[in-house]
Amino acid sequence: MRILVDISLEYYEQMVNRVAAHSHVHAILMNGVVVHDYQTGVRRRVVKILCNESDAEMLRDATETLCPEAIPELEQSIKLSRET
Repeated sequence: MRILVDISLEYYEQMVNRVAAHSHVHAILMNGVVVHDYQTGVRRRVVKILCNESDAEMLRDATETLCPEAIPELEQSIKLSRET
């Protein structure tokens, strides 16, 4: 199953700066694409990462140490992706 993970650009940049460049999590993050999200009526820059389910879980686990404040946002996008 493919999952589309959304992370705000602010959290994404924090995670990229804190993860080892040679790690698998870094490779997952580098597959992201920055888009402008207008769904809330407010322009917001979001990084969308298309990955498989195990990589999404690995990213979620890494978020606990890299950027814990991003966990609710990340979990919500994983949940929504699984529902569709």
